[in-house]
Amino acid sequence: MFRPQTARRNSVVLVASPHARHGEHLEGAVARLREAGIKIGLRLTVDALDTEQLQGLIWRRAGHSAVIVAGGDGAIGAVASHLAQSGLALGILPLGTSNDVARSLGISLELERAVETIAAGHTLALDVGQVIPAMTAPGKLRLRKRLATFVTGKPPSLPGAYFLHTATIGFNVQFAQLATDPDRRERLGALNSLTALLETTMKMEPIEAHIRFSGIASAEDQADTLEVQTRALQIAAINTPVFGGGLNLRVPGVSPRDELLDFLIVEPFEPALLGEMAQALLAALGSLGARIFGQSDETEQASEATHTPGVLRYRAREAAIATATPLDVTLDGEIRAQTPMVARIAPEKLRVYLPAKARAAFVQEEHQEEGQPDAIPKEAERRI
Repeated sequence: MFRPQTARRNSVVLVASPHARHGEHLEGAVARLREAGIKIGLRLTVDALDTEQLQGLIWRRAGHSAVIVAGGDGAIGAVASHLAQSGLALGILPLGTSNDVARSLGISLELERAVETIAAGHTLALDVGQVIPAMTAPGKLRLRKRLATFVTGKPPSLPGAYFLHTATIGFNVQFAQLATDPDRRERLGALNSLTALLETTMKMEPIEAHIRFSGIASAEDQADTLEVQTRALQIAAINTPVFGGGLNLRVPGVSPRDELLDFLIVEPFEPALLGEMAQALLAALGSLGARIFGQSDETEQASEATHTPGVLRYRAREAAIATATPLDVTLDGEIRAQTPMVARIAPEKLRVYLPAKARAAFVQEEHQEEGQPDAIPKEAERRI
């Protein structure tokens, strides 16, 4: 548990992932932040945040004005949960493996340019996904549920956790369980991800799920609810469009500014459709993934399938998802929740530092203006 710390006004909190491209990259980031006049008042690793008490308000009361994450998607999602109701802005230094959040938001993967983005101080309020119940500490929800049920005989009342990129059930979860296992990483090294992918493919069993969507978006309006019974290999709630790291695959039409989550349901493959799916995948890879899920026509209803066979897409503000047995859920690649759960647009947006060009593109999409730049005050400007 953290205690409020005395800090000079306008310093920042730096949270680093223990897996973020170690050594000189992280220290290089620290040096560049200081060169840009940004004062680091508190420095933590993301696993130090594995606590029930959210830290955002504590950081704000201590005088910090923003939080910078040096790491990948999982670290960004974990920190976002702590910023709830704090009003603190989020800066991203993409030092992870995939960096799908940074790619989605137009943040440069070059460290120097990412620092320049934060120093420039242009923020934009973005949608954040929330899963309830969930915990910021990876893998701890199952233990907490079992302990509370054993002691009280009732399931525990648990808070929710945020995600910026995606919440997934099914294939990605089983892959993550294998790919992030420390013993496998040490034993298999560079082959770990490939062997985990093959093993997951061989063992994957379809999920029987009931989904109740609320605030469904259609071509005409937003309906109240829609109930779906499905058998799927994967269910994903998506907030930002890019995935696959360097492959730069993109789900068309996904925006972190539309106050909707895009839910994709991947059904079990029918042998007759394998050829068509393979062709769709090859076409997607050949065009950096722009067509893998197809571009929905504006008149298409929310319950209709995308152009890729076996993939259904729904756009909604919220979905309650139940499965026959409790299943793990990943938030931005980390196992932080279990079914039954609710995935929804969080009640408040999160301010994120963006490059001016990317910020302008998001605003232009909506044909509306945002507020003035919200800069981190720098020593050179305000004499911290």
